Formats: sequence, C-alpha cells, structure tokens
Amino acid sequence: MKNCRYCAKEFVNRRAYCSDGCIKKYHQNSRKTKSPEVYRRRLDLANKKRRDKVRIRRGLPLDTPSLTPQNGKGWKMKEGYKQLLLKDHPNTAKNGYVMEHVVVMSNHLGRPIRKGETVHHKNGIRHDNRIENLELWSNSHPYGQRIEDKIEWCKEFLDLYGYSVISKEESRSPVRGME
Repeated sequence: MKNCRYCAKEFVNRRAYCSDGCIKKYHQNSRKTKSPEVYRRRLDLANKKRRDKVRIRRGLPLDTPSLTPQNGKGWKMKEGYKQLLLKDHPNTAKNGYVMEHVVVMSNHLGRPIRKGETVHHKNGIRHDNRIENLELWSNSHPYGQRIEDKIEWCKEFLDLYGYSVISKEESRSPVRGME
C-alpha cells in the first residue's frame, strides 16, 4: 500500500500517484510555486549536459565555442546545417535566411560567395562552422567540348581568382628556341 503524493489517498500500485489526474495536478501546482528562473537554470543545465554529450560523441573538445549562431536570429535545420536571419547579406535567400557556413566563408574571403561556388565542411559535421573546417569548392565547368573553348574558359576562371595566364609562346625562353 502507498499514499498518493498529491491527494494522499492510499492505493496499491508501483506508481507514486493514484491516477493520471493526480500526476497532472501535482505538476501544474509545482510549476506555479517555482519561479521561471528556476526552470530557466534547469533547462540551461540540461542543454549544457546534452551539448557536452554530443561533443564527446563527435570527438570535439568540451571548451569549443557555442554551436548557436553568433549574430542575428537563427535556427538549426533537420539536415544539421545552421541558418541565420540576415536580410542584408548578399547570399541571402528570398526568405531572408542564409547558411551560417556561407556567412563565415564570405567574411573570411571578404566577398560574397559567387554562383558556382560552394562551401564544404572538411570533417563532415554540418554545424561545425569554424573557418579551419571550411573550404571553398567550385562546381562550374565549360559547356563546350572544343579545346579552344575549354582553354578560353580556363583563362577566364584563373583570371577570376587572381591568377595570371602566360601563353605558350611567352613561356619559351629565347635560349631554348635557338636550340
């Protein structure tokens, strides 16, 4: 025999309450008596424990910076990527959101991400947006198959990223041509 925690009625069961109604009433009354700060602290502690478990499971050190977005309002997608609400960013979608890893890479480069460029996570963890974990990829390629078209595209591509192109004739030294 046990006494119910809420109504003190005696009952036979392994539970602490005599009915589901007593469970609900007990929890409703306990919430009213405790301040919201108590719940906030308890929630913060639970979130920290959960964060630490994830970091341990993924092999990350516990003192890594918070995985929540730093600037602007944001949220984590079910695919694991984080989005920020930055309506004035050049890479923003129509809804005003931009992926956090795109923001980090564009800040690092000092320019927005161009069409045909993607930001890749080296370790595969989609919310790990440290600049050491990100690399810029390009998926653009020429449409034509003629050699002249491909060479012209390669020259434009290299010029776009700040490389100078030396033609075949310019690269030959006068001594070499005389042999």
